[in-house]
Amino acid sequence: MVEYLRRTRPALEVVQGNAADLGTLLADRGISAADAVICGLPWALFDDATQTRLLGEISRAIGDTGAFTTFAYLHGMTLTAARRFRRTLRTTFDEVLVSATVWRNLPPAFVYVCRRPRATA
Repeated sequence: MVEYLRRTRPALEVVQGNAADLGTLLADRGISAADAVICGLPWALFDDATQTRLLGEISRAIGDTGAFTTFAYLHGMTLTAARRFRRTLRTTFDEVLVSATVWRNLPPAFVYVCRRPRATA
């Protein structure tokens, strides 16, 4: 994917790295906040600590004005980790929008769009 984006979108700066290091990856480029984070990680495969750590990095990166977008597969919602992820999104962000299911996608999927990280104590 990285090579494809670099080849087809030369004006786009594509950074390949670990999502757990998002803050550092941005800081290394002199970027204090991202307008958007678009993610295709397999959230339902991650344990609670990993989900929470990654979402913390993402919420810090987008700040109060950015957006975080990710997707999930409909059939995955039967997994405990997928349901936990949805709950964690709702406790991490003030706004969590869920798209309609895209039935033409194989497997059927939907999109989460999240904004405004909740203040942490």
